[in-house]
Amino acid sequence: MTIAGLANDVAVGVNAFKYPKDYSKKQNATAVAVIVGGKTTKVAGIFQQQAKAVADAVAASRPDLTVAALAKLSAVQRGLRVAAAAAKADRMRVDQLSDDVRVVEEFSDASDDELARLIADLQNEMKNN
Repeated sequence: MTIAGLANDVAVGVNAFKYPKDYSKKQNATAVAVIVGGKTTKVAGIFQQQAKAVADAVAASRPDLTVAALAKLSAVQRGLRVAAAAAKADRMRVDQLSDDVRVVEEFSDASDDELARLIADLQNEMKNN
């Protein structure tokens, strides 16, 4: 009795690509690593390009796993996009904080009388609105 495909030794994997620490070029936040039969390939670009590259790489050795590899690519991409958006939000929050610090620094040279007058003006303006 022959059972075809159950003990295939060609493994397939799709994971987030980890850049080396000394990588000097611009890093693609959504790059993935495709592993087919022990050979790892970096795939970058927009999702459609990545899907075509993953499908071609997997179909060459394990056509039965093409759909599963594309599903894994989609899940990995979703996670990478969420992580990239969170990192961007953190960077923006730091930029906003630094703008507020600059404003405080500008008023730190003002005298107490000037600051009191500014506070009174702001309070009057808030009452009028």
